[in-house]
Amino acid sequence: MSRKTYRQQLQQLQDQRAAEFERIGLVRRANRIRRCGAFAGPRGPWACKDRFCPACARKKAAEINARLRGLIDAMNDPITFVVKVISRLPTDLGWALDRVRAGLTELRRRAPFRTANPMVAVVEACRTPDGLRWDAHAHLIIEEGAVDLDDVDHLWRTATGGEGTVAIEKGRHWIYDPDAFCGYLSKRDDSAPDPGALDRDQLQVMVAALRGRRLFASWGTR
Repeated sequence: MSRKTYRQQLQQLQDQRAAEFERIGLVRRANRIRRCGAFAGPRGPWACKDRFCPACARKKAAEINARLRGLIDAMNDPITFVVKVISRLPTDLGWALDRVRAGLTELRRRAPFRTANPMVAVVEACRTPDGLRWDAHAHLIIEEGAVDLDDVDHLWRTATGGEGTVAIEKGRHWIYDPDAFCGYLSKRDDSAPDPGALDRDQLQVMVAALRGRRLFASWGTR
């Protein structure tokens, strides 16, 4: 694909996202996304830096990919598993994300996670398979042996006040292919879904819930 064709396709996605934002009343953000990359400045094309902008989301994904790869390369035998909180209603994604973040903070206060350094968390939000609720989850990355995986379920449920669940796939928690793993975790789908992936109400909920939230966290890293 030529650079020109790629830019044209990206502009189409930006226009579609801008139209979606206009429909939910975010006109100023829509205008910024539509203009993103169109004006050249002394440091290159102007960027809106909106997490829902298709162009800026790709740049952010590349940054997260590089950051993750560096952290994983510095770990001894890194493993991964997922901790999550399912929303109660179609509109309470913000509540579920709050529970995940609070759960991670509480988890770090408890042995053995208190000394599990380094530790990395990548938080994502997606729809549940039935499409009725939200799945707010964090991919945790720690070194093998830092935590007994058999204890994680109890620790996470306690940290989230009984709201959380854990997904540990035996034999698949090893990170065999760092490139593929980092590419998967830095994907845009869950933090900045492409235009058309969500309906109007779902997009409105996600935009409000992700406002001002950091979805990447690390402990005991440099």
